[in-house]
Formats: sequence, C-alpha cells, structure tokens
Amino acid sequence: MAVCQDWVRVDDVQAGGVTLHMESNELISDLIKIGIPSVVALAGTISSLLLALWGNKQSTLIAKLQHHHNQEIERNNRTGELAKICAADLSKLHNHFISFCTVFFAKIDTIVCNDPWPETEQELINYRYQEALLSLSNHAAIKSYITLLGNKELTRTHQIYLNFVSEIISAYSESGDMDANIFEKLVDQSNHAHAQLTKQISDIYLLK
Repeated sequence: MAVCQDWVRVDDVQAGGVTLHMESNELISDLIKIGIPSVVALAGTISSLLLALWGNKQSTLIAKLQHHHNQEIERNNRTGELAKICAADLSKLHNHFISFCTVFFAKIDTIVCNDPWPETEQELINYRYQEALLSLSNHAAIKSYITLLGNKELTRTHQIYLNFVSEIISAYSESGDMDANIFEKLVDQSNHAHAQLTKQISDIYLLK
C-alpha cells in the first residue's frame, strides 16, 4: 500500500507539474498578448515624440533662417538708401565745384594774360565760391555715410577726391589765384576721382 501511495503522489506531482506548465504557458501567452500591444503603443508614442521634436527643431530652424533673411533684406535696403544719398550729394557737390572751377579758371587765365578782371565777374565767382564751399561743408555728413557703406576702397577714393576739391577752394579763399598748370591738373584729378566714386557707389547699389 505504501508503494501505491508513492506512485499516486508521483502522478499527482507530474499532473501538478503539467498543470503548472500549462498555466505558465498561458501566463506567458497572456503577457505576450498584453505586452505586444503595449510595446507597439510605446513605440508609437516615442515615434510621435521624436517626430514632434524634429518638427519643432525644423520650425525653429526655418524661423531663424527667415529672421536672418529678413535682416539681410533690411540691411541691403539700408545700404542701398545710403548709396543713393551719397551719390546724390556727391553729384551736387561736384556740380557746384565744377561751376566754381569754370569761373575760377577764367579769372586765372585773365590774370595770366594781364587783362583786367571785371567786377561783375568777381561777383559771380564769389557766388560760385560760396556755393561750392557750402556744398563741401554740408558734404561732411556724407563722409560718415561713406564709412558706413563699409568699402575701404570707396572711403579711400572719397578722401582723395575731397583733398583735390579742398585744395582748389582753399587756394581761392587764400589768394584768389592759382598756377594755371596746377589748377588744370587738380581739376583733371578731381574729375577722375569723381568718376571712380560714381562707379564704386553704383556697384554697391546694384549689388544690394
């Protein structure tokens, strides 16, 4: 009887083991059934978050690029406006300067020929001189605009031009006369410098 009981116990144990094995399989199956959707859902959530983050980064980058583009447009517009102002004022100064030089050269030539200089012509040259001097004085503000354009070659040419103009105007204010050869040379150099300035400013304006 003891032996039979032992066999019964073994069978019970085996049966219990089979039951536990089946329950374990069912548990694993249930976990798989529950786990896979959860993993899929988690993966979907993570993907959504990553996409959202990527989209946010893209939006931020686009906003930065647009802001930079707008700044460039605004900067170019300001540069273009400065170039136009400089060109207009430079043209005004040069016109007044050449008008003065025309009458001044007539006086120089008259003095060289030992001819009398008419009083009416003296009034005209004084008027043209004051006009050129005023334009030169007002042009001082344009010098800062030229600097703001940020072109070293333009700044250098502008200063050379002003030196030529100032030398002729100063000669008249000091003595009312000037050597004809020196005068002609300075006028030619000022015209050349003015042509260079016009081209340099035009290049800046067209690029912007």
